[in-house]
Amino acid sequence: MSLPDFPDKESPNQIKIIHPKDYDYSPLDPGSSEFRLLELIPGLEDEEIRCMLAHSALDNNPSYEALSYLWGDQQDRRQILLGEARFSVTSNLHAALRRLRDPRHSRTLWVDAICINQSDNDEKTMQAVNIIKALGRLLTHADLDEIYRVEGENLLSRLNRVGFRTTEMPWDALWAFFEQPYWSRVWVIQELAVRGIETWPCTFYCGTSRFDMREYALTCGVVVQLFLQSGKMIDFATGEMPEPLGSMFRRNSGHP
Repeated sequence: MSLPDFPDKESPNQIKIIHPKDYDYSPLDPGSSEFRLLELIPGLEDEEIRCMLAHSALDNNPSYEALSYLWGDQQDRRQILLGEARFSVTSNLHAALRRLRDPRHSRTLWVDAICINQSDNDEKTMQAVNIIKALGRLLTHADLDEIYRVEGENLLSRLNRVGFRTTEMPWDALWAFFEQPYWSRVWVIQELAVRGIETWPCTFYCGTSRFDMREYALTCGVVVQLFLQSGKMIDFATGEMPEPLGSMFRRNSGHP
């Protein structure tokens, strides 16, 4: 994959503000596995976000990172510099790009709102097929059960041996995390379920915190095991529930 040179200087005549639906995308080859990648140019925290678009092909096995995020309010928008145009993105995406940008090295990303021409329905359909191909084999329910049941049970046993107390856990913080609108996206469920933990490196970002796929799966496994245990200890006379059931229902949010 080759990228065009980024302009060293910006002049008023070079820069124009463009909404995504009006951006002049170079067309993709509909008979191939071609798609676009976003090159996130290095920059410091307070510098403008600068990017370039380039064509690549899944058949060439390019190296890139796919960004999964909640688009957010379409009316709340910011600007990035995409090639020689100011390109409008949602505030959520703007924050994500700023968080992911490295001060010294370029980063190659796939970001749906930028890499896919959102005003071209034929391209969106074609790219959806390519995404499914890229995600690979589906992870079966048996695989998920193994992750949650065995690894979660083993970790919980180790935690109990070192004095783990469910009453001392910040459960409200965990529920607040799982109540984020991000988890309601159908694509998120598919993205998390399609590949095994070892074969699909994945990093979650939440504010200034970050954790990987294995930490996420182990946490879910521990919570599942705690649910199974606490469900057997409900005091039906008083209605008191042990953790983590108690804090979850006190939030009146059903389940995470």
